[in-house]
Amino acid sequence: MWRQTVKLKLYDMLGRVVWTFGGGRVKGRHEVQADLSGLASGAYFLRLRSEGDTRTRRITVVR
Repeated sequence: MWRQTVKLKLYDMLGRVVWTFGGGRVKGRHEVQADLSGLASGAYFLRLRSEGDTRTRRITVVR
């Protein structure tokens, strides 16, 4: 397996970036913990970008 540049960004419903993780060049599986305690309840979109691939998932924060 080769190293890839990976970036995670969390967007609110207006498309504003509310959290970012620039993991740099990584190899293999990794786990990231994000402190989202400052976010209001609602829907957000988590986007993972790596070389040649982009994935987006909807995240719901409930307080």
